[in-house]
Amino acid sequence: MATATVPLLDEAVREYLLFRGFTQALRAFDKELEKDQTKGFQTDHLISKLLRCVEDSDLPTMLALWEQLDLRFFSRLDHSFQNTTHTLETGLRRLWLVRAIQNKRQDMVAQFFQQLTPELRGRSEWNDWFTLPYVENPEAKQPFAMYFQATWRDIFAMSLANFMATVHQHLPKPFLMRYEEQFNEISRLQQHRSSLTREPLSAAMEPLEHRTASPPSSSPRMAPADVPSPLSSSHESPEKPSIQVVDSPGASPEQTRPQPAPLTWAASMDTADKIDKVDKLEDRNLVSPRRQGSFRLKREPFLVLSSEAYQGHASPVMAVAKAPDRPVVLSFDQSNVVRLWDSSSLATLHTLTPSQAVVSLCWAPSSERIFYLGFVNATLWQITSTHVQEPKEASVTKLTKLTAMACAPNNTILACLGVSSEGRCHSVAVVDVVDLSTKLHVNLPAEHTATCISFSNSLMVAVGTKQGHVVICDIKDGKLIMDLSTHSYPVCAIRFTSDLSNFLSLDQQGLLLHTFGARLHDPPTAVCQLGSVTRTSDKFDNEDKQSYDTGHALALDSHDQHVVLAVEAEAKGALLVGVDSGTENADMTIGSAHGLAVSVSWAQDVILTGHDTGVVSVTNIVRV
Repeated sequence: MATATVPLLDEAVREYLLFRGFTQALRAFDKELEKDQTKGFQTDHLISKLLRCVEDSDLPTMLALWEQLDLRFFSRLDHSFQNTTHTLETGLRRLWLVRAIQNKRQDMVAQFFQQLTPELRGRSEWNDWFTLPYVENPEAKQPFAMYFQATWRDIFAMSLANFMATVHQHLPKPFLMRYEEQFNEISRLQQHRSSLTREPLSAAMEPLEHRTASPPSSSPRMAPADVPSPLSSSHESPEKPSIQVVDSPGASPEQTRPQPAPLTWAASMDTADKIDKVDKLEDRNLVSPRRQGSFRLKREPFLVLSSEAYQGHASPVMAVAKAPDRPVVLSFDQSNVVRLWDSSSLATLHTLTPSQAVVSLCWAPSSERIFYLGFVNATLWQITSTHVQEPKEASVTKLTKLTAMACAPNNTILACLGVSSEGRCHSVAVVDVVDLSTKLHVNLPAEHTATCISFSNSLMVAVGTKQGHVVICDIKDGKLIMDLSTHSYPVCAIRFTSDLSNFLSLDQQGLLLHTFGARLHDPPTAVCQLGSVTRTSDKFDNEDKQSYDTGHALALDSHDQHVVLAVEAEAKGALLVGVDSGTENADMTIGSAHGLAVSVSWAQDVILTGHDTGVVSVTNIVRV
């Protein structure tokens, strides 16, 4: 079974634990999944993570991940794989050293040898490498020159990918992972047995036209449908006449009996339609008339396992985001306080108080340790969670003010949205995450004032504007692809579905629309409008004042079935709504005890809600 089915099996185990009522075991299982760095041995994820550690000079994470792979997978392989494992481990460490030197991280090179010298001493393949920190221009000298070439890096990455795929094929699979194969084999055998049973039966029965043309016989002939069942009583008289077929000579109406018609799909659908109509009538009697800002809670599609509150902020929490693979949360408030904290223990890990006003934040999608802060003066900080007090700073060229930013899914570029220094128009600046240099700009139409941005894929972004438009931009070629007039009010947030073909957009009045990529020229579908987006004192101020990235008012789950909205409704807290469940009701509220929701985030089974009281509610849920 492919590794792609591992998440499905994880979900099946979670569903079984929930069915049995083992909520403690379920929470423990979810925490173990969060700590699982191998992600069910998904080769693409593992290789990407290892190479990201190399690029970031993150030695502890790389060594820990390789040790976990060796302990859980490589050590179970046949003895013939040991040499390959050792060669690839050596190649990975050498690649790490080369990239550290190319990035001018001599301190990290020194740390490498200080930490690993006891292990590497005595290995002949490392004798020359101990001189690497003291060699000038190692890229031009042997035996190091080969490892500085891009060709060697590409070949190594390909070899590592092939080895991971081979390891997966040779790993012994547990019963659950072999279940599909065994089920398919049993189904095949059952079909084969059925075909063998039908063959002698069909050979024993003659066609109808042959039967009617046969000469009369002393014993009555039975139609194929009247072949006696093996379960018929043995005491029945063999001379008992059988019912004749309709077109037999001399058949009377009393002797004919119509065969019951099989239940067809149309018939079953008709029954389902009737049941559905009854359900709709019952619901209609319960639903109150729709009005702006009102909602009725339906049967909750999720079970809340726990709900806790982080109280590290003293003013409205403008943005909150969880690290991809760790229980670490990043948040900032209206007082310009940035906090890094643990969502499990609710302990504050680090606090930052920048002198410039923060307007946006985001984690690097493929990294659990790197995050970005965007400031109103078009300055960026790239921060590693292990070295929070040592940010890498850069200015976005040709932008005088930053409005919002987003990181590409492949973690290679940042898209920064802001006011251009050329003509006061708004522009999308593309920033390389390696050196934080600005690569190109895409200017928006002069009549548009940009408010939020979201990546479709690594080549296209969607920009929301105050004029209610969604502008699609090609950031590879620097072109505008399409300008969609979707809303009548400012667009506050945009989120693309996991297939990157459709997107949801939320405007200032709380109208959530679903736009389908295959029908961009058709009007979008209205999902709901349960209340206006939560306002703070300066969240929607004009261009000359400080503003915040409003994109954090909307979060979409990984199944593309539900969203969480930070809107002002009758009940406080964030509203969880089904994308296809209708436009009148919220499915459930999140964090209603802590005030109005200002920002939301949804990572795996954890919903984070930043409130106007400075509280961040941490809600662990499970799909029912």
